[in-house]
Amino acid sequence: MIALVAVFAIVIAARLPFLSDPMLGEEGMLARLVIGPGPFIRGDDVLIVARLDGIPVMLHPGRTVVPYQILDNIVRPAFGTADINGLSIAQLSRAGRTAFLALFVLACVVLLPLALRTLREAPENRWVVLGLVAYALTTPLAVGGSVQLMLDGTLAPLLAGSAAWLLLMAQRQALAARLAFGLASGVVISLGKNEWTLAFAAALGVGYAVQRLAARRSGDQGRQDGVLTAAALAGTVVAAIAIQLWTPATFLSGFDTMQRIANAPVDRFSAFREVLGLTYPVFALGIAGGLLGWRLWPGIVLRQFPLFVIFLWAAAITAGYSYSGWFPDGFPRYFIPALFLFLMFLIMALRRVELRHGATWFLVSLCIAGLVANAATLGRNYTHGRSINSYYGVSFAESKARFAREAAQFRIDGQPIFSDSVIDLYYPGVDWVSSSLGVEGANDLLRRRRPAFTGHIGPPE
Repeated sequence: MIALVAVFAIVIAARLPFLSDPMLGEEGMLARLVIGPGPFIRGDDVLIVARLDGIPVMLHPGRTVVPYQILDNIVRPAFGTADINGLSIAQLSRAGRTAFLALFVLACVVLLPLALRTLREAPENRWVVLGLVAYALTTPLAVGGSVQLMLDGTLAPLLAGSAAWLLLMAQRQALAARLAFGLASGVVISLGKNEWTLAFAAALGVGYAVQRLAARRSGDQGRQDGVLTAAALAGTVVAAIAIQLWTPATFLSGFDTMQRIANAPVDRFSAFREVLGLTYPVFALGIAGGLLGWRLWPGIVLRQFPLFVIFLWAAAITAGYSYSGWFPDGFPRYFIPALFLFLMFLIMALRRVELRHGATWFLVSLCIAGLVANAATLGRNYTHGRSINSYYGVSFAESKARFAREAAQFRIDGQPIFSDSVIDLYYPGVDWVSSSLGVEGANDLLRRRRPAFTGHIGPPE
């Protein structure tokens, strides 16, 4: 118990040096949902993309607004900072990043009892479990994502971890409770992005089909998990209907967003290769999980169905985002839910297998080597003042100098500037349009909002 708590303490402590890192890119859009006076959301308009004549311009996020409502109405009062007047760039960044880090800490709270149970039931594997937790949660991907003001490394592990926990608990219950837990798991994950829910539903469907096939071939019917599968899928359907009735304009737009990403003209292989230095731990954990699952076959399918679904769910997320090639700010945060789910799978699966002494210390040695590599990468970025998430590797000094130049230029000519959304927090009173809209989108918005505008804004030549 003490060792596990110590590991989680180290995991959290590894993030503390980065809380004051300046926010970059689109982080300012979500920062407004957790710091400053609120609530900030106006109907389906969630994200601030410009400020013109002192008036914020809001747009819907192109997906369900539920996770953003969670930030604005739950995270803000619980962990946010209301009074931000006069705060420095470091103080503003610390306030925003701390609120999002709190979500990741809650996800760790979900993981803690699962790891503790494995340590009690399989004490011979304790060093492997401790090593895996320490390594996976201190990777640059996990650390960067947990302090980035985005959903994928913060709210996603919490929702995915909670839904997975409910599935695991459901299998140990009587029929009525199993139905309730299954239904709740589907509802919980539906509070997030559409793609997380689709991957969850696909894992349930494929997992149950594989279970039935394995049961017929082995003659061992095992548990009947059709009820659990149906309940979890019903939870996603009930939640989808409720969200669609509540915000019809945003729920279905999430599927349009996924379609646009899938059809984006990107070199998928090159994009995948460019971020592999950050995403390889996801594939390493996935391969380890696959090998462990193969060793436990077919019992893992017949008698540990939720565990099998968790692995399939993580694999579906990994495959989908690997194919998309969509990493607009150079940081592959979309893989973090898969990293978290693969880790959950390994922790739970190690309860069912006894590793040989040599294998145990080989795995522990790999985890230690990984920890050293993690520390070296994070330490290098921290020492050199470079981003560990948005625009990965960019210099903070250069970014802050750019913000100052842009604000000064506005004060000279009074023309809106083309910049990161965080400038709204760092330099109040500046008129700006978000660079995330692209040059064409930014100028289109300006012409709609200011019909007399005949100029052109964009990045400096």
